[in-house]
Amino acid sequence: MFESQPHKQLSPRLYFRDADEQAQFISGWDQQYEQISMGQFHGCLQELWLGDIQIILEECSQSVHQIGASWSNSRCFILPIQQQGVSLFRNQVVDIDTPMTLNPNEVMDYRTCTNNLTIGIAIPNQIMDALSCLEECENLNDFFRSHPHLQGNPQHFNELKALLMGLFNNDSGDENFYHTLNEHYILDEIFCLLFSSFKIQENPFEKKIYSHKRIVNQVKELILEDPSITPSLTEICQNVGVSKKVLQTCFQEIMGTSASHYLKAIRLNRVRRDLKQADPRTESVQDIACKWGFWHASNFTANYKTMFGELPSETLMH
Repeated sequence: MFESQPHKQLSPRLYFRDADEQAQFISGWDQQYEQISMGQFHGCLQELWLGDIQIILEECSQSVHQIGASWSNSRCFILPIQQQGVSLFRNQVVDIDTPMTLNPNEVMDYRTCTNNLTIGIAIPNQIMDALSCLEECENLNDFFRSHPHLQGNPQHFNELKALLMGLFNNDSGDENFYHTLNEHYILDEIFCLLFSSFKIQENPFEKKIYSHKRIVNQVKELILEDPSITPSLTEICQNVGVSKKVLQTCFQEIMGTSASHYLKAIRLNRVRRDLKQADPRTESVQDIACKWGFWHASNFTANYKTMFGELPSETLMH
């Protein structure tokens, strides 16, 4: 359940150089981020609370696979503000004009593109129930659950994004801006624009995307079952029962990269997570790398630095 929050509380804007660390700082969420694209990660995070409504500004420079959950018994809306390319949210291809919504107690499965900036809005179920009456809808949660694929009404959607960005940026320069903000008025405006922003979008590709995601998940489970063993793509295809061409198509469509790069990225992310939790007095980079199937020290170090912008020894010592 949402805990009662102070009204109009704006957190400091936090900056990160590690995707998974950024995931841990989102209040009340239980998430894990895996970096997919190569290069030093730069991200930022800021939260605004209006009563029990949580509004999250989040930026990621690299493509990230976000897995986890929002607050229990809440609905989350995610609005793309800036992105380079297309993302995949559950079974929906997402561009800059596509709003996303996560059903209460549903697992987050979001593969972002690079240079991704979003605003998330988490609304407790009891408030969604009250809004259902105001919107003359029998049940808004049921409506969004039965219409998972949404498309933005351009005018209202852009007005909503501009309003929310204005709340975070406070272009007026007024130090008392948040103290004088009329919370109830601004929430009414947000809700009005939010629910008028959506159009129903038919998605003829949903079954194909679902099938491709299932194959990607099977391959990931195969890799994580015994991390020290790194099967070839041929062996993976035999285990999953698809051709190399189908495998590459699935990964390119779902994860935005090749199968071989994604599988290496998954293992590198697990090495990084273990290094951050390791005791440098008793554990070594080599031991942790070997655990995840990286036997050639110099190749591993080069791959790690290319992926995260720092040496594995630097991660271990932090």
